Amino acid sequence: ASRVRTFSSRILSASVRHISKVSYSIYLVHFSLFIPLFYDMKVTSTAMGLVQYLVYWTTVIVVSSLLYKYFERPVMRLRDRFGHSD
Repeated sequence: ASRVRTFSSRILSASVRHISKVSYSIYLVHFSLFIPLFYDMKVTSTAMGLVQYLVYWTTVIVVSSLLYKYFERPVMRLRDRFGHSD
């Protein structure tokens, strides 16, 4: 995967790029949402389990994207503006 630079599908390429950018936000958000919102849900059928799974990951990606856009990116811009030393 590290050798793949582009995908033939623009949608797939944009999706991979977006997930890469928000991956740290996903790391921070996913378990925080899982416990209060989805842990005690009962799965009554395969279809219901699939729907719950898709709703969970959609929620995680949306919340992570918002966290990235309104917190992580502005903080990185501020860091770059004032310079950082490694």
